[in-house]
Amino acid sequence: MSKQIEKVEVFTKAVGCMQCKMAKRHLDENNVKYNEKDVADPEVNAYLKSIGIQTAPAIKVTYTDGEDRFVLGFAPDELAKIEAEFNDSSLIDIENNKAAM
Repeated sequence: MSKQIEKVEVFTKAVGCMQCKMAKRHLDENNVKYNEKDVADPEVNAYLKSIGIQTAPAIKVTYTDGEDRFVLGFAPDELAKIEAEFNDSSLIDIENNKAAM
């Protein structure tokens, strides 16, 4: 049985980030539900720095087994994998996509 996605979070810059726009568009076009977090928010920025991420977009996929996976930048091949997993998963609760960090 493949892993099941619990939630997807997209860490983006609200202004001036073409890769962020492209990544979100790619996910939107493939019906992947996600929670967007702005890296300008000090709490969000501190979290990313604490795990060594200093780029946007950063896409965090959390699986039901507790494992996290990150995709950094606009990476269409990696986004396609997330989309396939997301659309194959039976999500526990789509509202989890709105959960706080």
